[in-house]
Amino acid sequence: MHAQITKKVIETIPVPDSRELLLRDTELRGFAVRISLTGAKTFFAEGNFKRSRQTKRLADYRLLLVQFLSKSWEEDTSNLAML
Repeated sequence: MHAQITKKVIETIPVPDSRELLLRDTELRGFAVRISLTGAKTFFAEGNFKRSRQTKRLADYRLLLVQFLSKSWEEDTSNLAML
């Protein structure tokens, strides 16, 4: 599923009933949120580095606001190569 990830979208998206939901941002490439069956929302960054797909967990929704994550996105993507 693709959408611009905003605080309103995150708060209103329903908890999935059969498997976890992956919501990718349409504005920030590689930025996404995973919503588990328990309702936990986790932000992460993903990208291709050295010919392999890498994913880095950024934070749980309950700890950080969407605006903060969006602004720090570019800083965090530089750290993906160090995984």
